[in-house]
Amino acid sequence: MCARVFAQAAPDPTGLWDEATVYRDAWGVPHVYADTPQALGFAFGYAQAEDHLEAMLFAYRVANGRAAAIEGEPWAESDAFSVAMGHARLAQAALDVLDPFTLALCAGFAQGVNAYLYAHPEQAPAWAEGMAPADVLALWHAFLMSMAPFDLPGHYRRPRAVETGNAWALAPGRTTSGNTLFVLSPHEHYGGPFRWYEAHLALGDYDVAGVTLFGLPVLVQGHNGTAAWA
Repeated sequence: MCARVFAQAAPDPTGLWDEATVYRDAWGVPHVYADTPQALGFAFGYAQAEDHLEAMLFAYRVANGRAAAIEGEPWAESDAFSVAMGHARLAQAALDVLDPFTLALCAGFAQGVNAYLYAHPEQAPAWAEGMAPADVLALWHAFLMSMAPFDLPGHYRRPRAVETGNAWALAPGRTTSGNTLFVLSPHEHYGGPFRWYEAHLALGDYDVAGVTLFGLPVLVQGHNGTAAWA
C-alpha cells in the first residue's frame, strides 16, 4: 500500500471506536450508532470496507479516472471521461466549502476505510492504496453526471447509473395494517461502480435508514421515521 493510506488513516482509531458502535442485524445490515459525525463516518466506512472493500476502492478509481491503471485499456475511455468531467478536481475544490457536518462525515469515512486496510491487509487487493475524503465527493459527482444528457454522436459517455426506478406510498387508510407504507425500487445494475448498500445511521436527532452507494457516508434513499425519499 502506498503512502496515501498512511496520510489518511485515523491516528487513533481506538478513540473513535469509543464514540461509535456497529450492530449487524440478522441480515448483516449495519446499524451504526455514534456520538459525533466523525465517529459516525468512521464506523460506517469501516463497516463498508468490511463488506465490499475491493468494489468500493475500484469505484473511487473509476470516479478519479484511474481504473485503467489496474484493469487496462478497456477502461481508458472511462478514465478520460472522468478527467474531462472533472470529478476529482471539483471534489477537491468542494472540500473547502463543505459544511462542518458533511466534512466530518467524509473525513471520518476515509479514516474508517483506511483503518480497515491497516487491520486487514490480507483482505485488500494488491493495488489498494486507501482513500481520501475527496474520493467521496468525486464518486457522488460521477454518479450524478452519469445521468446527465450527453448527445454527441461518436463520443464516449458513461452508462447511466440508474436507467429507471419507481417509488410510491400508501396512506394508513389504504393498508391492512393501518400503517403508512413507502416502497422504493431503484433499478440498478449489479455490476459497475455504482451499487446499493443498505444501512441504518444514528447520531442524536440524525436517525436514518435506507440505502447508499458503495463508498458514500450518507443514505441516498430511505427514511428518518417522519419523511421518506427516493
